Amino acid sequence: MMTVKKSELILYKGDEKRGYCAFPSIVEKDGLIHCMLKQGNAHMRDDGIITRLIMKKNGDILAVDRVMEPPSGACCQNVELLEFPDGTLRYFVDIQDKVKPRLGMRYGRVTEDGFLTEDGIFSDSDGVLYGYAFDGASFAGGYVLAAMTFPELEYENPRKCVRLLLTDGSGSDYKNVLTLDDALGDSVNETSVCVYKDRLYMAVRGYGDASYFAVCDGDFSVCGISPITEANDGIQGIGRPKLFTYKDGLYCIMRTHERKGGPMALMAVRIDPDTLDIVGRVTLDDTPTADGHYAEPYFDGDYLCVVDYRYITSSAQPAIILMRFPADILP
Repeated sequence: MMTVKKSELILYKGDEKRGYCAFPSIVEKDGLIHCMLKQGNAHMRDDGIITRLIMKKNGDILAVDRVMEPPSGACCQNVELLEFPDGTLRYFVDIQDKVKPRLGMRYGRVTEDGFLTEDGIFSDSDGVLYGYAFDGASFAGGYVLAAMTFPELEYENPRKCVRLLLTDGSGSDYKNVLTLDDALGDSVNETSVCVYKDRLYMAVRGYGDASYFAVCDGDFSVCGISPITEANDGIQGIGRPKLFTYKDGLYCIMRTHERKGGPMALMAVRIDPDTLDIVGRVTLDDTPTADGHYAEPYFDGDYLCVVDYRYITSSAQPAIILMRFPADILP
């Protein structure tokens, strides 16, 4: 499959001390792109911090600042930046260390003047702790957050699973409304959520031979599941999926492998909202890389813009990049 033509811009490469930049999460607000990312010196178990970029849609950087450092001996591993229905920007940060992999997700909000306030260690209304958040969407009269909990976190009857948590418009209390591992009958990981025509769609990375597209109604009853498999779809595993809508279509951008052990690539697919089948696809980037592709899309007029991370030419560590495509390349 041919890769489409694109323009590419390096947004951020870090510094001499922390040159590993990865896992960007973006929110488009008031015509600007707000991006938070991990900046460290390795994929994990390093001294990673959270850095923030504020930029124009064309990639012009307006501000770069260090916004969070971990507790002593720990690492800010992954961050999710989300806009809640009341307009508040909220962040969720996966805190890890070298002995006990996860210390509990810290969360808070970004104030109007750009500072971060911290609400503490995140838990749901049952007291369950979570490792990291994946995505969120306004739905069912509130806001749905997809988050993952882990057995090494200390709470009653711990398990590793992904849950959908429902909160109000300001993000004050979180109730578990759907455990995806149970609904899908499989152990799963990275999950994206997106509202399309009054239903909540999910793209879910599986650990085994299948990943999944799924959909639920306003009562969080799952009304459709479609496994993504190499045999049926020519895709061997997905990673860090991100659902989005464009015009009248439902799409997902995701890291893929076309065959087991094959090279990593970034692909966008169109999904039939009724059958959940993949009805079109395009490879956005197949630059050889062993580490990359937490892709976050937005639109700038007639351009599809993708903030991502991967290795770049003459660099020993990955950087944050912006790729721009004519939006009509979407299938």
